[in-house]
Amino acid sequence: MISLNHIQHQLNLCIRLIRLDPKVVDEFANDKASARQSFNVLWFVFPYSLLVAYFSELNFIEARQVELPIFIALRVAAYFLSIAVGLFGVYQLCRLQGLAQNFPRWLISYNWLAVLMCFLLMPITICLVLQLLPKDQMVNLSIITYCFILFVMWVHSWRMLKCDIFVAAGAAILPIMLGGVIGDITNLRLYGVVRPFFDLPDLP
Repeated sequence: MISLNHIQHQLNLCIRLIRLDPKVVDEFANDKASARQSFNVLWFVFPYSLLVAYFSELNFIEARQVELPIFIALRVAAYFLSIAVGLFGVYQLCRLQGLAQNFPRWLISYNWLAVLMCFLLMPITICLVLQLLPKDQMVNLSIITYCFILFVMWVHSWRMLKCDIFVAAGAAILPIMLGGVIGDITNLRLYGVVRPFFDLPDLP
């Protein structure tokens, strides 16, 4: 069981990481046991992600008459497959670049950053889920949010892996890119289109 002190400590480290604190890198654990323990964050991140997906896609679910058990099953499978494939891709990149010794630290900070990003982006997520803005503004907000996430992931990989900026870019993009492909395939199975937000313009 993770203590509140541990949660606060890890989130503080992630905040310092985003603020480009050069001393924070070595304060993260870098062992396999701590890396395995960091997956406990999924008890929060996964239900949060599933709820966001459901409410943001509710119009598409109703329009395509997708049954709830099918939606949940496919989203759960896609979520954990994305994690497995993304982390495997980053590990292989680290191994090929001689950075495997830094992978546990990268993984620990990656998992805790997911928690921090849920909190930081919650106001934006609420706006998008509840469709509080016109569609063009929602698109612009989504693009800005996506760029911010890419920047944070790049800084994270650059610091945690102690590598050059190009390897860091690869480590940042791999999980997002592979997860995106899996998400597109899931959307195709659920709604018949890859990007329902853009491909189903007739829906409110």
